[in-house]
Amino acid sequence: MKSLSVSDFKAHMSAYLRNVQRGETYVITEHRRPVAEVRRNDYDAQSVDYPSESFSLAGIDAEGPIEGWPGLSMELINEDRGE
Repeated sequence: MKSLSVSDFKAHMSAYLRNVQRGETYVITEHRRPVAEVRRNDYDAQSVDYPSESFSLAGIDAEGPIEGWPGLSMELINEDRGE
């Protein structure tokens, strides 16, 4: 199992996800603290149920923290903006 920063995972997500498909597991960290684990899904891909309603970001407070990850939401938004 390898550790990756959020920014490194975002920058190379396609390559990391290919490795995940091959069985690699990654721990995603923010400021060296684990926040997520990415591993291969062992469930049959055809058994995934997709929601009938589309996802919308309307009504989400972009300035507020994601619960449990203070500052992560703004950090990701700023990275997308190139700031």
